[in-house]
Amino acid sequence: MEEAHKKELIAAIQTQLQRVKELCEADDVPPEIKVHEIRKSFKRQSALLKLFPAELQPDVDNFRKPLRIIARRLTLGRESTVNLQLLDRLVAETGGLDESSNAILKAKLIQTNEESLDELIAKEKVLVDILRLMNDGQETLLPLVTSADYSVFVFDELRATFQKSKDWYRFIASGYDAELYHNLRKQMKTLWYQSEIEAPGQTEVPGTVLEKLHYITDQLGDDHDWYIFIKEISREMYALSIDDIRKMKQLVRDAQDLNLLSLNQNLADFFSLSGEEYIELLRQL
Repeated sequence: MEEAHKKELIAAIQTQLQRVKELCEADDVPPEIKVHEIRKSFKRQSALLKLFPAELQPDVDNFRKPLRIIARRLTLGRESTVNLQLLDRLVAETGGLDESSNAILKAKLIQTNEESLDELIAKEKVLVDILRLMNDGQETLLPLVTSADYSVFVFDELRATFQKSKDWYRFIASGYDAELYHNLRKQMKTLWYQSEIEAPGQTEVPGTVLEKLHYITDQLGDDHDWYIFIKEISREMYALSIDDIRKMKQLVRDAQDLNLLSLNQNLADFFSLSGEEYIELLRQL
């Protein structure tokens, strides 16, 4: 089974490398979608690369380190898109601020989004750098991991990732901190991506442990998105009044509290499992 995991792992990484190349070269995909989908693929690749044995990690890091650097470059472009979406959601669900302030804030968020994407795509030419890295992955990394003699012990890594996630959960259980919840999300996203090697195609199947894990990471993502949104619109460049910022913070706090009510219960239910119980549920899929 572990040898099969080796083949599946290599195939999964190959799929992600090719997917990113196609996104970079596609003429009919908007920049904001490219940035979002590429970032998702990068996170998946990073999680999968951790599954290779320790003796290969120095070579793997030659690919993973520039991957992380480019991923950080993409962050502002993605966050500026999400901030715009969150404002639309707030206005639709609560009315947001007054009509004039909503319109002014939206116009400035659109400007920020367009400028950040233009900076990445046109000025930094990030897609060129990404294509170069994906080609390097196909031409250098894949032949290396394909020809080397090793076994992939996926379940050992899953147990370790599950335990790291559970440790973070215990750490945050005493109180809310947005950054700590974000760190928990990163660990649980890694767990999700790695788990798909054992149970591909099960994320969208209702009731499976992978579907529950995916849903929790989405809830954690919502919490972080609201946190970033408030930080962004509180900057002087948006010229909101103190009263408007205060109102927005309350609206966001209400949305976060509603999300946290469900999220914290889902986390408690998920981490009532032991690492071995989680592995067994994966084996049953």
